[in-house]
Amino acid sequence: MGNVWRYLKKTVMYLAVVSMVLCGCGRMDRDGEVVINPDSQELMGVDFSDTSAQKGEKPAKKAKSSKAGTLIDTLPKAKISEGYYYGTLGSEDRQLYNEILSGLRAVDTADLSQTDQDRVDVLFQYVCADHPEIFYTDGYDITWKEILGKKTHMQLTGKYTYSKDEIETIMGKIEKERDKILKNMPAYQDDYGRVRYIHDYIATHTSYDTGAKDNQSIVSVLLYQKSICAGYARTMQYLLNEAGIPCAYVWGNADGNTGRGIMTHAWNLVQADGDWYYLDVTFDDPSVSLDSGKDNFVKYDYFLITAKELQATHTIDSSLELPDCTATRDNYYIREGRILGGYDKDRIREMFLEASAKGERYIIFRCESSGVFEMCRYKLIDEQEIFDMIGKRKSVSYSFDQEKLSMLFWL
Repeated sequence: MGNVWRYLKKTVMYLAVVSMVLCGCGRMDRDGEVVINPDSQELMGVDFSDTSAQKGEKPAKKAKSSKAGTLIDTLPKAKISEGYYYGTLGSEDRQLYNEILSGLRAVDTADLSQTDQDRVDVLFQYVCADHPEIFYTDGYDITWKEILGKKTHMQLTGKYTYSKDEIETIMGKIEKERDKILKNMPAYQDDYGRVRYIHDYIATHTSYDTGAKDNQSIVSVLLYQKSICAGYARTMQYLLNEAGIPCAYVWGNADGNTGRGIMTHAWNLVQADGDWYYLDVTFDDPSVSLDSGKDNFVKYDYFLITAKELQATHTIDSSLELPDCTATRDNYYIREGRILGGYDKDRIREMFLEASAKGERYIIFRCESSGVFEMCRYKLIDEQEIFDMIGKRKSVSYSFDQEKLSMLFWL
């Protein structure tokens, strides 16, 4: 078994250069040899039943199965004028908020009832945070109106990035994409399924690209499939609100162990099945941490998590008043029964069978502690017990995240 450990160790060291998130990744054969491809990311997401993939060619795209019971015609629509931040305001601030909102919607100038420019700045941020469909402004200008030399009131004009005609055309394209996405949503019985569907859609259809056009808005994700955190989070908010699920845009700083260090960042606050959670679809997209390109899987380390879990890597902007998220019921690992309190070979085998029965291409689970994680890694990889889970296949691709104590295997 010495050779096995030596090769595994080399795999871990190689991927540490590519990504600080993945602490173990590769393909292992039954004879104990770990195959290391210089372009190892090509291994991830490969369907080993596809003969073209075995030859080193790109696997053929599988036809998507049709999904019955669509929701688009019956979805409750979120009231745009009552976004999360609007709900935290008093009556005077709500009036100013609505004045700003009306001006931006009209792509025009708004007369303001307040003259406190600092407050205007805060409420302008709140309006933009509550309304991802306002994708066409990246700031504002203030003009003072005077009577007999005395300043009487302010006017706010957005720094509009598109003309009214262009906005109408782009919005039409966005709504077309929105309808297409939501029409394919299965008729889930609760919010968990809807949130996961949209989370997975964004993560698998978007690549992280700092050079993406309109990367601060929903345009970049829905029309170009490339964005950064702001685009990811605003699109998550937009689609969830359209699906009748309260979702807010949150900003601050984060260190997702992506190799980029502490950075300004945006994510979401989501109310699912009556409880508030945090969600970061950007950090659940593997293209953020794998510099070599997109891989065909989705992570769930930041899917409907608690405030305590979030605070390990994220710092919320001090100006925001947000609920203390403590619920765990709709967390992916808890909801799917994918948490191991110890090495349980029978339970792991059950998880493989369940995933295979659902037609899933990979399985991901989390360990409760680093001790459990190391034991699972030793048993499954060093002792090769993974091959007791996968039938007659002669090799398996996998990915480990020691930071989040999660393990992923392709089926």
